[in-house]
Amino acid sequence: MGILRPTCAAVAAAAALAASLLAAAPAAAQAEAKQALDAACRARMQSFAEVEAANAERIVWEVVPGGVRGTYLGYAPGFGCRMGDPDRDPPTARLSYQEVVYEKRGDSVRAATAAAPKPLEIREVTVILVFRDGHWR
Repeated sequence: MGILRPTCAAVAAAAALAASLLAAAPAAAQAEAKQALDAACRARMQSFAEVEAANAERIVWEVVPGGVRGTYLGYAPGFGCRMGDPDRDPPTARLSYQEVVYEKRGDSVRAATAAAPKPLEIREVTVILVFRDGHWR
């Protein structure tokens, strides 16, 4: 009985399969990291919306000619969330958003509270996130 040897085609097919399996593992990990990133960015922006609402409730009113004014920190609704270099270990991403200093004015605290906020200052913010242990931090 002779020794069975794989053909060149069989070796090539096995190598291609192994390569595709090795490539699929990082691709699956990248897809998982991207999905987790999208969820983390949405959660962070939701928490900013909650902070903004709390800040608007705690305005310290200042008496000015013609009534009162107050400012508070809020956040623009739009944001950007993008992955960095996929080969970096650990993976990183950038969350970009805008902080907005709002002002409310009125002839009384009641009127100022009901007034539409006016943006006084807009600041661009970028936060670097790192993916470790299945979570973005």
